[in-house]
Order: sequence, then structure tokens, then C-alpha cells
Amino acid sequence: MLVLFVVLRAQIVRTILGSGSFDWTATELTAAVLALFTISIVAQSLGLLFMRGFHATENNIIPLMVNVCSSLTIVVGGLGLMTLFDNSIFFQNFITTLFRVDDVVGAKVLVLPLAYSLGMMLNATLLVYLFRRRFGSFLKPLKDTIMHDLFASLVAGVVTYEFLQILVLYLNTKTFVGIFMQGFLAGIAGIITWWIILELMGNIEVKEIRIALTRKFWKAGVVIPDKEEI
Repeated sequence: MLVLFVVLRAQIVRTILGSGSFDWTATELTAAVLALFTISIVAQSLGLLFMRGFHATENNIIPLMVNVCSSLTIVVGGLGLMTLFDNSIFFQNFITTLFRVDDVVGAKVLVLPLAYSLGMMLNATLLVYLFRRRFGSFLKPLKDTIMHDLFASLVAGVVTYEFLQILVLYLNTKTFVGIFMQGFLAGIAGIITWWIILELMGNIEVKEIRIALTRKFWKAGVVIPDKEEI
């Protein structure tokens, strides 16, 4: 559901930090930075998972070398992207338009979380590739789950965005309550959409979660035999 964090980034930042001298310009930049860091969350999680997999097999050299490589990529990539941002109008327009900070001063700061996210993606890609080469293929059983989640998340993101546009017509988004309710209601709509789509696609993980929740909150009563049967 990382798509919801990207779609609701402005509402999240404005609800948590939007007070005092934290103006709308700061909100826009912080929301864009949040979106870039959110993109790397999956890569960070995969990196930690496969690093532990290598450590469990007493192989510490591979994750160490991969971490060094990705760290250098972040540093060099950050410097390179800053230089590119200063010298390329096309790159400037692409970044600022993509994250809707066209008229915001200080948009150059976005290249730093971008470099970090690219480094984390490289880190996860190398670890998965090397783990697969060493221990064989393991992604085939996850193919359906990954495809289901991607499709459901994209549709949920579209629904959430549309709800944001609708709710802005009925809520005062210049107040804390208004911006909070806008993000909250749109997020709920997105989550419900995500759940319904996975249910319709027959996703096993969602089915197991639903069964577990049903057993937890709607426990069946204990069946007591009649005295004659005892």
C-alpha cells in the first residue's frame, strides 16, 4: 500500500507538520521528499531480508560488498544528479513537474532522496540477483501474489486520488480537521478498493487474513453434547 503514501503525501505531511512557520512551500518539498523515500521502502525491506539470508548461510562478504557498492552509488549519484540539475533544464523540469514543485524554491534538494532511493534499489537488485544465483530460483511461487498486489495497488491509488479531488469540494482543506478528513476518507476508500480487488482476484493472502480475523472476532461457540450423549 505504498501507493497510498505517495498519493496522500501532502495530506500526511500537512496533518503532522502543517502548523506555525511550516508553510505550504515547505509542505510541498517535504511531501515530494516523502514520496521519494517511500519508493525505496520496498528496496530497503528486501535488502534487509536478503542480507539476513546471506548471514544465515555464514556468507558475510557478499552483503558487505553490495552495501559498499550501493553506498558509493548514493554518494556519487547524489553529486552527479546535483550537477545535472544545475546544468540541464530538461532534468529540472522533469523532476519539478513530476512532483508538482514547479514554482517552489529549493527543489534541488529532491535529488538527494532520489539518489538514496536509486542506491537502495541497486542494493536490493544485486542482493536478489546474487542470492538467486547462489541458491536457485525462488520467485516463481510469488509471481501471482506480486501481480495481484501491483494491480490492486494501482487501482487503489487511482481511486484514492479521485476521492481527494471530490472531497476538496466539500471540505475546508485550509484547516487541520479538513485536511485530515480529506486524507483519512480518501485513504479508507483506497484500502477498501484494494481489499475488494484482491478478494475478486482470489488472492490467497487476503483470504487467509479474512479467515483469521473472522475466527478472532466472531469465534464459534463451544458445542456441548446433550446429557444423553455423555
